[in-house]
Amino acid sequence: MKANRDEERLFPKSIKEVAELEKYYKKDITQLIDDLGRWTSIKQFTHSTCWIIGNGTSRKNLNLEKLTRFYKSNPTQKNKSFVIGCNYIYKEFQPDLIVAQDTKVLLKMVVDDVDIPVVAPLLKYNWARNSGGRNLRKFFCLRFPTYSMTRWNSGDLAIYMGALLGFKSLMLVGFDGGASSMYREDDGVSFVKQIETYRKINIIKNSFENLSINIYEDNLQKPSA
Repeated sequence: MKANRDEERLFPKSIKEVAELEKYYKKDITQLIDDLGRWTSIKQFTHSTCWIIGNGTSRKNLNLEKLTRFYKSNPTQKNKSFVIGCNYIYKEFQPDLIVAQDTKVLLKMVVDDVDIPVVAPLLKYNWARNSGGRNLRKFFCLRFPTYSMTRWNSGDLAIYMGALLGFKSLMLVGFDGGASSMYREDDGVSFVKQIETYRKINIIKNSFENLSINIYEDNLQKPSA
């Protein structure tokens, strides 16, 4: 019997703890977290907030440093948060982790000698590793063991990455969809459908227990749907 779209999930059942993922990822997921732990504060902050920064134009005038790194109630006090960004975000802000899958973006990252850990889907990771020339310094492979995610864009995968790493609270910024982004004018080809992003958010929420996903535009008051 075909599952209801509202019940779609990435795994046969929803995941409570990262350890359960080993059934599908074998040791890949714990190895990824261990590797990332060498370069980021991931192990310290998994019980705190994870900000996922998309590149929608709605974040144009936001100060990402103040928004994600400091407490709202006390703007001078550092907040314990972890930030995952997408693609060219490194040009203006340093997240803890970047998710990218566009060939052009990955090549540019190599040229710019990006020192932030970068995660890419398996096919793009293998392509980058075998394309010759220099590689990114901190480059990690993201696999999809039970669900086809080849049509997911970088923003969708960044949300998935936050849940995969064990965070229970994800705050989304710049996920407004459309033909343009912070780093791309409307080229008549690229287009992110917000309705599809919301569908994937629901799939991720169905896949991980006790996961809260809020969108900054709703003042972080309610889970996105």
